[in-house]
Amino acid sequence: MKNFLKICACCMCIFVFSGCKKILNNETPALNTEINGNAVIDYNGEKYEAKIVRLPEGTANITFTSPENLADVVFSWNGEKFEITRKNLVGTFTQNPFAKNSIFSVLKGIFETAGDTKNLKISESKEGETVYEGNYEGKKFLLTADNSGKILMIEVPDENLSIRFE
Repeated sequence: MKNFLKICACCMCIFVFSGCKKILNNETPALNTEINGNAVIDYNGEKYEAKIVRLPEGTANITFTSPENLADVVFSWNGEKFEITRKNLVGTFTQNPFAKNSIFSVLKGIFETAGDTKNLKISESKEGETVYEGNYEGKKFLLTADNSGKILMIEVPDENLSIRFE
């Protein structure tokens, strides 16, 4: 009988201490900064549509599809090599030709910042989405991603800029 009680007590201890617990993970999951899709850009109340391709190693292309005056203009960068193309015209630059607060400079900086998740903190979690907050050159940005780390939206409130990926 004593052995039975000892075995029951051991089983109870094991049962109590092996209970389910909720694991809280304070680490920011890796974001998938690889993008290949269409985006709607709202910048200072103006709407633009573009196809954005961004590879993790830093290569990016933004091809505008609207408005008509920007259709087929391609802005590209690979590290510190920049290129602007429209039809048969090509401009290549070894220094950033974009204005400091342009959509392209801001996007390049945000992608570089978001590539290292230590620069981000979780601002809000909704069902299926997480909003991260980060800073790029003193400007706060919000980055919304789904549970797999795919970027859904980027917002820079101080620049009146939002980019929604479709």
